[in-house]
Amino acid sequence: MIKKMYDDAITFFQKAVQLDPKDSWAFGNLGYSFMQKEMYDDAITFFQKAVQLDPRDSWAFGNLGYSFMKKKMYDDAITFLQKAVQLDPKDSWAFGNLGYSFMIKKMYDDAITFFQKAVQLDPKDSCAFRCMGYSFMKKEMYDDAITFFQKAVQLDPRDSWAFGNLGYSFMKKKMYDDAITFFQKAVQLDPKDSWAFGNLGYSFMKKKMYDDAITFFQKAVQLDPKDSWAFGKLGYSFMQKQMYDDAITFFQKAVQLDPKDSWAFGKLGYSFMQKEMYDDAITFSQKAVQLDPDVKENLLNLGIAFQKKGRYQHS
Repeated sequence: MIKKMYDDAITFFQKAVQLDPKDSWAFGNLGYSFMQKEMYDDAITFFQKAVQLDPRDSWAFGNLGYSFMKKKMYDDAITFLQKAVQLDPKDSWAFGNLGYSFMIKKMYDDAITFFQKAVQLDPKDSCAFRCMGYSFMKKEMYDDAITFFQKAVQLDPRDSWAFGNLGYSFMKKKMYDDAITFFQKAVQLDPKDSWAFGNLGYSFMKKKMYDDAITFFQKAVQLDPKDSWAFGKLGYSFMQKQMYDDAITFFQKAVQLDPKDSWAFGKLGYSFMQKEMYDDAITFSQKAVQLDPDVKENLLNLGIAFQKKGRYQHS
């Protein structure tokens, strides 16, 4: 029904601009109708016509920038969104999208500047708050990240993404109880969020609560069977419980998915050594050392494996 309404709108706006090719307002609304249909190339064409006819149309500049943003053409998006906020310094929506475009380009200082402006103008913009939190998180400024993620979830208590990143920020501060609280909220809201399940498992692992860790790592890899990190940490949790067969199974999966994971190779070698399978222990410990020759633990384990193999053969 909604799609049909935009199709009808396009029909009549096209007729209007045929009758009056200088009607910038009609061109802008023609662009907007295409934008709502996610036909961004057409939207861009008509927004560009609108701003050519009326270079003071901040609304059309903002939507032109947004259309480029949706096409992941962030430099163009920034150009037109900046023009929009120059023309209308109270356009919180354009400031927010300007911040988002800089955030995607990993220019977090600029992103923060524009998100701050967005929330000053619209203190109920939960999206700008959560993106500001994310930008601070990427700068490893976790206290600030927590502040803005908390504001985001106050404004939108259904925002699983913000809850997950709030948990992650606490996790990076080694505040695992708080991390667990917010990761649990994230997966309640989005039971398919493998990333949040993995980090929930990791937080329990850091608290040495390995049974809980295993539960959530298993959920993570069920949801994302290509998550080598979660497979590795699942193996580690079994290893800590001295369940070496299970540990080996999951470490092997981890290194199949990521053949450059020296940490998982090292733990795989250690697990084989604990089972007195020294040839395998040597093979995987050597691989770990090849990948990362500066890890003392792997060198020691490799030395011990050779030593124990020698004793075994001597006896």
